Amino acid sequence: MAAQQGSSGLGRGFAFVGRSHELDLVLAAIRQPPAVVRVEGDAGMGKSRLVREATTVLKSEGWRVMTGFCHPLREPLPYGPVIDALGKIGPWLPDAALPPSTGALAPLLPDLADRLPPAPAKPQGPGAARHQVVQAVRTVLRTSDGWSMRRRSLASRDRSVTDVSAGRLDSQ
Repeated sequence: MAAQQGSSGLGRGFAFVGRSHELDLVLAAIRQPPAVVRVEGDAGMGKSRLVREATTVLKSEGWRVMTGFCHPLREPLPYGPVIDALGKIGPWLPDAALPPSTGALAPLLPDLADRLPPAPAKPQGPGAARHQVVQAVRTVLRTSDGWSMRRRSLASRDRSVTDVSAGRLDSQ
């Protein structure tokens, strides 16, 4: 099934071959919302292509999909893939004012800062700061135009575990 759906040729002219089982697993996981998928593996094994193929299938079914990538940095960027994915949410943000809690994302998403409330006061302690960011992510996803729990997906490639629905954002 996935081999036929995923043969869109997104791989710069090459057919998607030999990964239908993995594509079916990714699609099955995402179709059981709330869901977040982590794709990891060695360089060059096709992680990005697998995510692109899954994204193509899901978008054709009416899903709104955001993808975030772990960029090869010397020091990992906390919440890197989540912030990368949320940077693409602009078209789905509501015209009405977002709740104040979403302002915690303004410093992390400078391109969307004009659409977000001002950043709240810096909380005391890393646990409180982490909670503030997690709450902001959840609120932005809940209030974004046209998003429902049944048609929302966040795919991450490589070294990140993200479970926004449970309020958990872990960075490795």
